[in-house]
Amino acid sequence: MNAPAQQNMHDTFESTVLEAVECLQPGSSENPIFENAQDFSDTSVSSTSNPRQNFTRLSSTSSLINEIRASTAELEVVEVAARTERLSVGDTSEVIKETIRKMHVHRSRAPSPEIAEVLEENFVESGQPVGPHLTCTSNYLSQEQAFTDINAPRSSRSRSETPPVEDTEGDQTSLIPDESIDYTQDPTWRSQKRHLFILSDSGKAIYSRHGEEDRLVTLCGVMQALVSVINDTPNNHLWNIRTADTIISFLVRSPLILVTVAKTDESDKQLLTYLNYAYDFVLSVLTLPQLQKIFSKYQNFDLRRMLSGTEKILDSLIDWFDEDFGFLLGAVRCLPLPVTLRDNVSSLLTHTCQKTPGLVFGLLIAKKQLVCVSRLKNYILHPSDIRLLINLISSSDSLKTAESWIPVCLPKFDSGGFLYVYISYVSDSPLCLVYLGVDPNLFHALAKNGAHFVSKMVSSGYLGSVLTAMSSTSNYTVSQTNVFELRHFVYKSASAAQLSSPVVGPPYHSVEQRVALRSFYRFLHRKMHTSTRATKIIVVTSSTEMLLGWVTANFEVYAVLEPWISKHQAVLAIEKLIRWIKKEEHQLFILNSTTFS
Repeated sequence: MNAPAQQNMHDTFESTVLEAVECLQPGSSENPIFENAQDFSDTSVSSTSNPRQNFTRLSSTSSLINEIRASTAELEVVEVAARTERLSVGDTSEVIKETIRKMHVHRSRAPSPEIAEVLEENFVESGQPVGPHLTCTSNYLSQEQAFTDINAPRSSRSRSETPPVEDTEGDQTSLIPDESIDYTQDPTWRSQKRHLFILSDSGKAIYSRHGEEDRLVTLCGVMQALVSVINDTPNNHLWNIRTADTIISFLVRSPLILVTVAKTDESDKQLLTYLNYAYDFVLSVLTLPQLQKIFSKYQNFDLRRMLSGTEKILDSLIDWFDEDFGFLLGAVRCLPLPVTLRDNVSSLLTHTCQKTPGLVFGLLIAKKQLVCVSRLKNYILHPSDIRLLINLISSSDSLKTAESWIPVCLPKFDSGGFLYVYISYVSDSPLCLVYLGVDPNLFHALAKNGAHFVSKMVSSGYLGSVLTAMSSTSNYTVSQTNVFELRHFVYKSASAAQLSSPVVGPPYHSVEQRVALRSFYRFLHRKMHTSTRATKIIVVTSSTEMLLGWVTANFEVYAVLEPWISKHQAVLAIEKLIRWIKKEEHQLFILNSTTFS
């Protein structure tokens, strides 16, 4: 582009963003005036305190992005992720030996059958349907498998691996951890890029993403002691522990303690989102009042009995969190559809909902994406609740074979009770019909509504049109935006709490390259959402790609562009992308969900 053309472009463009970019030359890092620039090793940060302060530029060498790539290139060769050492029983006195042995027995012993029976009776009397919920969960979602890999996810292993050891202090047998297998000294277990532990206030292990809980008794005791010592001190609260390459984050939601040990370059806020999803999952199975009632009466209760059969679903949620950037954005994905087709399907769904008392929501879901939503007037679903529902549906193949009726607690909607979920796939297609109601006796009425909905979808041709659109528009490419400098992007509509992104294309072909791409987005998100300095726009350049993040009150966009363009050209490209999204937003997003009364 010649000089007159550049001058003409500058004169006609009124955006304050471009006014700021105008002063920044490609590759220049002279006179950085951003405070705390030392926080970024190998990175110089520039900002201004004038009207151009909305623009923050990170101008770096390729080492910054190469570090992100390097951290994800060899996932199987990550170094120590936990620095907790176990006390050697052989080096202790007889008194300490006995103390440790008693601690193992005390924490690993499940409550007696009499206690379990009293708990169930109390819940039935209080009107909370624990029995049906656990029965439905077990019937539809439990898939028993027997594995012996100690480093595999928790749900893929049988609890029968650890042999029962006689307890000389009582007439019960308890699962005492095998002293010959110490996870904290196992290099493969320690090399996992992220661990998740859920334990009770008393230090009893409930869930571990990697490894058997029965063999993590001492480690869970250490984590519980850390929380107890710090939190019992006035005006103190334990949030995280940092080392050179590891962060340990804590989320205390009495009676539970959730801990993650991560070596993933994620921020405190990102890891807290991760822990909150795990906590919400536990509530989705039990509800908050039931959870509190259990531990108020039996502090050492083994909650694994109540969560039995759901480990696979939690594992699936954790895996999905790693794969989908939308978790951090607090948004859900929508299936791109022609506007008229989406409106017709939404009207049909609303028609089947409005004549059913006790029904609150109706959803149509396909491939972990929303097709349409119909809701009772004045009620809405939170994105995290929708993700819990989608994960429940997608993580079990058995739900595809028959109509299902499962009580589920949606914590953001109401953490104190269950909604009853009707799940049915539409004519053996990827489309899944979901109804949510407050009446436990609605199953037959909703089954009739579902049959009517499927019949109308087939007879009207809407089903065929949706399936055709799924194959042609749901996997749109970045080339359709006509922004040739763009490699990939993620766009969030703030008002709709929904996101859209194209399929991943070149040059991100391999698994390692796609993991690196997700790491780029997490890096941008971390820098854009720091608590110490809010940033509107951030640009990171290297010899391999250019990263750009832009946050406003109406949208968030995170993009990867070609490395040879200037900052000025990058912002022009994103402006062009936003104009394209604005033009196609009715196809990309559900902007107006239908309601019924």
